Amino acid sequence: MLFLLTPADFHEIVPDPGETILLYDLIFLESFIRDEIIELIFANSPYLHQFEDKEADRLEELCRRIWDESRQADIGHRIVIQGSLERLLIDLARACRSFAPAESTSSSDPTLLHPSLRRTLVYLHHHFREPLTLAKVADYAGLSATYFSECFSKQVGLPYQIYLQQLRLQFAKSLLASTELTITEVCFAAGFNTVPHFERVFKQTYRQTPSGYRKTQA
Repeated sequence: MLFLLTPADFHEIVPDPGETILLYDLIFLESFIRDEIIELIFANSPYLHQFEDKEADRLEELCRRIWDESRQADIGHRIVIQGSLERLLIDLARACRSFAPAESTSSSDPTLLHPSLRRTLVYLHHHFREPLTLAKVADYAGLSATYFSECFSKQVGLPYQIYLQQLRLQFAKSLLASTELTITEVCFAAGFNTVPHFERVFKQTYRQTPSGYRKTQA
């Protein structure tokens, strides 16, 4: 089984009773792989697929190669690691694409977005907890703030600030459900600047306060 997670994805890996898991945990920065791969892997989500037989053996061999190369650090090892990792990501993207719903052709489909916006969405999903002004993100996209705001709303279907707020709220929900952090800690960990603002937009979106939502998850 091969799966891809972002730093904001909460997860737990639990073996079946009496079974042992062999896990290759490959942690990498987005800058380590080519932009084309970044755009490819953002075109579908979630990324989870169980491979079988010879295909599974081939992917496991790639993982072992990455492991061996990272330990030996021989000449050209970074090139071998990058190539093997990119092959894993491409195979996973292809497998997940084949099981994607056929009707996913809305204007917010990442495959239909302008390349600069696809890169920007990947950036947002990795950095939404940081202070992100419209000007900073527009500069990352290589566009003026006004033109970026117009393009973002038109192609993604939501204004930039609302999209960013939704990412932060979804992350806050995960923190409330899976941690014992205080409401204040959740607020700042999710990227909000003030607790009153966080509580207000959380209630507007989910029809209950953060503390009320946490009680329903107990």
